[in-house]
Amino acid sequence: MPLINPSSSLNLKGFASNFSLSLGQVSYFFGIVSTGTSSDTFFTEVVATSLDELIKLIIPTLPTDQQNNIDAIWSAVNVIKTSALFTAEYSNPLNWLSFSLAVNSYFLGSVLRPAVDLFAHDPPDPDFLTVYQPSIPTPPTLPSTGNAQLDALLNQQTLAIERASAYLQAVNASFDKYAGAIAAGDSIHATLQMEAMLQYLYLYDQAAQDSAAAIQSTENLLASLGLATSTYDPQQLVSLQNQIAADGLPANMVSLLNQVGLSSTQIDQVKQHILNLNPDGYSGTLTDANNAAASTLLQGSTAKADTMTGSLQVAITPPEAVSAGAKWQVDSDGNWHNSGDTVADLLMGAHTVSYTNLTGWIKPADQSVAVGFNETTLTNGIYELTPVLLAAVSRKVHGSAGTFDLNLNLNPAINPTVEPRLRGPTQVLFTFNKDMTAADGVLDTSEFTLTNATYVSATIVSSNLTLNLTNVVDQSKVTVVLNGMSDLAGNALVGTNAVCVRALFGDANQSGTINIADMQAIKFKLSPALTATNFLCDLNLSGAINIADMQVAKSLLSHTVPLGSFNLNTPTFSLPAATLGEALGAPELVWSTDGDDEWTPTMAPDGSSAAWSGSIGNLNVSWVETTVEGPGTVSFEWKVSSEADADFLTFSVDGVDQPGRISGEVDWQSVAFTIPSGTHRLTWTYAKNRANACGLDAGWLRRVIWQPSP
Repeated sequence: MPLINPSSSLNLKGFASNFSLSLGQVSYFFGIVSTGTSSDTFFTEVVATSLDELIKLIIPTLPTDQQNNIDAIWSAVNVIKTSALFTAEYSNPLNWLSFSLAVNSYFLGSVLRPAVDLFAHDPPDPDFLTVYQPSIPTPPTLPSTGNAQLDALLNQQTLAIERASAYLQAVNASFDKYAGAIAAGDSIHATLQMEAMLQYLYLYDQAAQDSAAAIQSTENLLASLGLATSTYDPQQLVSLQNQIAADGLPANMVSLLNQVGLSSTQIDQVKQHILNLNPDGYSGTLTDANNAAASTLLQGSTAKADTMTGSLQVAITPPEAVSAGAKWQVDSDGNWHNSGDTVADLLMGAHTVSYTNLTGWIKPADQSVAVGFNETTLTNGIYELTPVLLAAVSRKVHGSAGTFDLNLNLNPAINPTVEPRLRGPTQVLFTFNKDMTAADGVLDTSEFTLTNATYVSATIVSSNLTLNLTNVVDQSKVTVVLNGMSDLAGNALVGTNAVCVRALFGDANQSGTINIADMQAIKFKLSPALTATNFLCDLNLSGAINIADMQVAKSLLSHTVPLGSFNLNTPTFSLPAATLGEALGAPELVWSTDGDDEWTPTMAPDGSSAAWSGSIGNLNVSWVETTVEGPGTVSFEWKVSSEADADFLTFSVDGVDQPGRISGEVDWQSVAFTIPSGTHRLTWTYAKNRANACGLDAGWLRRVIWQPSP
């Protein structure tokens, strides 16, 4: 931040001088307020006005280094505010209103204005290496007026004025230190002290705003109570002066003045000050006082607004987050800005920068940024990718042909991938979207929960984790759950944290059952050269697809691993129903199955009990059927995973295909047909065309319901 030049300094001094005069006017009007209703009220006004004289007597008794200490002065004021003199003698709420405003009059006239006068006229301070630290007043507790709302406003107003005084004292001290640094040619500390001064002026503005608001609210409340136009009768002060001239000060007031250390001579000076008050010098109303006070206090805001603003610019990284829509706002104002935008005309001081939520990203924490005077403050917001698992593969070495990876399904709603190669998934590689590590700092067996396999070792390099396993159980589901993985910033892995693999040695077409189709798949791909499209048929990992692989499949015919869904927390599966009728949900009907292969009970891909078509080759069929006595309605659910528009699952009645056959990837559908009177044969057939096998190459049937008509 550049140093403020001498002309700017002179302008600030001019502001201080003018503001001091305005505070004097406010002090005068507050004095008017305190003379509004009765002779009792005069006494509180006289005491408050006499505080000026009282402080002049007390200050010389303080140590030299405390003579300008506003805290010491205000402590003396509190002796008066909380004394038994006021709490015992006056019950009229207007007396307390008058007293409270009179105390504010004293503080503006005898404390705040002199502080500003010092700001305008005192010399540089050679002690400029340290920053002045103000003592912030605590909330006052004034005597009650009997009206809770009025009490709150008066306490709020008094505290705000005290705070304004403390911060203006800090402005004064900081400016003097700034001037001392300039005189010494120390530009670094001059900058420091000017920033401190402007910060305190900003805090003064907040206190002035609070005080002005309380003053205005007080005026509105007084108006609603019919008190805003109270006026003063000079004769009341004359009567009180005559009483004091004849009888002296009241005994309890003399006792109070003794408590604060005044001698009899000094008490006589207080008495004389009261007798010297000019009754004709007071006139006006509460409304006059409030309007003048609010206007003058806000003069500080006007001066601040002309000088205490700066700009803020925020850069967001990385660019990918910006492209995804990352934005920022200041002080939660709802105005979202792009990376690199600049917001101008911000008040000097602390501001909060917050950032948008962004799917897939961890947004930066809210930042408190100090905006400097007449400068652009720069800050950065860094989004972090949410750590997620992108992919997993089962890796194996196929002799001299090298390494081939089988992509593993990470979606728990879809059947686990079948690993048909020798010894199953003995090496699983995980790829994350960013560099990862073990949250506890040590990558070992504690980071993995395994089922049907044994941990050997694990390594992690950047975003790639390699897990080595042994003792993989064939014809089982091997599950790996990742525990305690986090990115380098400590953000935990979210989303999918596991993989499930069906280990079935010999299942070349990954159907979940080893049958003739696997032998046919190997036969079609016999080759000495492995590629990314045929490597799964090299079951024995020799590096070539040959008759030995066919013999592997043949020797393991009928081996199976269930299709049922898996639970990553409890990686087990349920056994299928015992009979075909139970699997179809209609054991009361008589079922038969035939074709090139029979339908069998199974667990459907979603884990439900069902029956599925046999393992058949091209131009083959597999059917299941039952007989019913009509009339009635048959309803059922079916699904298929096949070559679209080529291999179909069909429902027929007495050999006549019904509309709505399905093919391709079709999830469970509910279907119903009306069956006429008589005996009828109901048949479900999965049939393949002359070439290709897609998906799981099967059809499923479940929840068959036969409902005879009444």
